[in-house]
Amino acid sequence: MELLKRSDDLAASFSLENDIVIARLCFGKDYKERQSSFLMNVRREGIAV
Repeated sequence: MELLKRSDDLAASFSLENDIVIARLCFGKDYKERQSSFLMNVRREGIAV
C-alpha cells in the first residue's frame, strides 16, 4: 500500500498529460507462479514499467 500511496500523484499527472489509464497493482513475490484468469490477462496484455 505504501508504494501505491507514494506513486499516486505521479500516476495521476502522467495519465492526464498522456490521455491514458494507468492501473497500478502490487503483488507479493509469488505472483509469477499464480494462475488466476486475471493474472494471466495481465501478463498477456499489461505493460510493465
